[in-house]
Order: sequence, then C-alpha cells, then structure tokens
Amino acid sequence: MAASAVEHLPLPHFQTRFTKWFADARRGMAQWKESHSDAPKVDTPKYRNQAAWNQVFTTEDHAVQPTTSLLASIPHHCLCTLLDHWLQLIVSQRENQPIPLHAFGWVFGILMSVEEPLHGDTCATIRAIARECCRRRAAMAQQSVEDVEEQVCQMNITITIIGHYFGQMGAEEG
Repeated sequence: MAASAVEHLPLPHFQTRFTKWFADARRGMAQWKESHSDAPKVDTPKYRNQAAWNQVFTTEDHAVQPTTSLLASIPHHCLCTLLDHWLQLIVSQRENQPIPLHAFGWVFGILMSVEEPLHGDTCATIRAIARECCRRRAAMAQQSVEDVEEQVCQMNITITIIGHYFGQMGAEEG
C-alpha cells in the first residue's frame, strides 16, 4: 500500500524532543573535545578529495568511521568541506537510488561536531542538504512505508537537526 506524503513527516513532539536531545549531545561532544584535545589523529583522505570522501561516506566497512575521536580531530573548516562533499554526493545520485544509510551517520556526526555560529556558506550547504532530503522524502510518497522506512527516518532526523536545531528551514519546508 502506498503512503501519503503526510505519513512520511515526523510528528512535532518528535522534532521537539529530538532537538533537545541533539542540543544536549552537542554539549557533551564539546566537553569531550575539550577534555581529549590530545587525542591521536586518524589517517583520513585529504579533505578536498571529494571522490575519496564519497567512498568513505558510502562504504560501511571503510577504515575511516565517524567516531567521536575522529570528528573531534577534524578542523572546523574541514568539517564544512565535508558537508559540501556530502551534499554533492546525495545530489549526484539518481532519485530512485537510496542514500546509503551509513552516509547518514556521517552527516549526523558532522552536524554534531561543526562549531557555531555557522558561516553563511555552511548555512547554505545545510539548507541545501535539508531541501534535498525533503525532495527525496516527498518523492517516496508513492512507495509503501515499509519499503522506505529507514530512508525516511534518517531524512527526518537530518531535516529536524538542520531545521529545528540550526534554524535553517521554514515551517513549510520541514
């Protein structure tokens, strides 16, 4: 049975509670960064190498994983570059090709780690990520909930973080 677009939208109380949880988790991440400033660096691809990062984002068993220590060791401007790479990855995929679930772990971790206040270019990037997730979610309206449940859940989490925590979407978009 096909779902309506409304069935794919998160409930307002989920958005409120998740946004509060995310804010608390970001505070915890910031405290962890302060107390582990001497954490060893992890060998990663060059931050400007989009092809290599696309491989990292989409390969679940890749050697580079979005761990707290790795994300804490990435300079802020490089996290912003990774957001750009993530956006280009999802925009370049065909609409009927699902975003790898592992890739959502990366965008979640990057959004957890990026420092505020956000630069205007970073705001534009995360708004574009949220719009692409909204567009893809709407395109799934004709598919059964069971077939797209995991994708929709991950998109709703991403949209909620960007729209409600970072304040980068209007009510009509989320």
